[in-house]
Amino acid sequence: VENINEGEEEYFVEAYSSANSAEGEVMMRTLLLVMGLTLVSVNTWASSPVVKKDLQGRTAKNVVYMEGLGAGLLYSVNYERHILDSLSVRVGLGYIPFSISAGEAQSTSHFFTLPIMVNYLFFSKSRHMLELGAGGTLAFASSSASGQTSAGLFSVSSAGVDGFLTFQVGYRYQPLGGGFHFRAGLTNLIGPGLPIGGGISTLEPEKRLWGYLPLPYISFGGV
Repeated sequence: VENINEGEEEYFVEAYSSANSAEGEVMMRTLLLVMGLTLVSVNTWASSPVVKKDLQGRTAKNVVYMEGLGAGLLYSVNYERHILDSLSVRVGLGYIPFSISAGEAQSTSHFFTLPIMVNYLFFSKSRHMLELGAGGTLAFASSSASGQTSAGLFSVSSAGVDGFLTFQVGYRYQPLGGGFHFRAGLTNLIGPGLPIGGGISTLEPEKRLWGYLPLPYISFGGV
């Protein structure tokens, strides 16, 4: 064992010499073996690249991940940049196409979501963190329909933009030096027309009431 100094070596030699019984010799040899293996294991662990990076602070600043549900509603592909070890900014993109046909009529819709959030990470010096996020989700929708009725051919189209406030709380696994990334938690969207507590006003059909929509989220990616 290279790290044992001369005084410690003399102590173990004297202790070994004083062991008169076979049981004492076996015990001392076992102790020396365990100490040697422990020193080798600690040295190997401390010199590993992952541990060195973790001890230096967060060196992997960029994260790319796929999130199911959450701020993108159905799913989103996201890029996140760490400004500080405990603070990051995220932007994502989700896309949902719809197509419906009935007889000679056909309708096609395209729905894009753009979640933008700021995340604060508790226990940011660890791989296991608690994250709190706040921001907004922009939603772009366009649709077109065409077909033929008894009155003749028709074709209509429409487009619109909407937005929701978004809040997240959850668990995050993310090594400081890079590697596998995992998140899971709960998102709450708040905005006009959302189903819980909101929807369409019965008195003013053109007016949408503010409501909220809680959604779980789970994401996988890499740093």
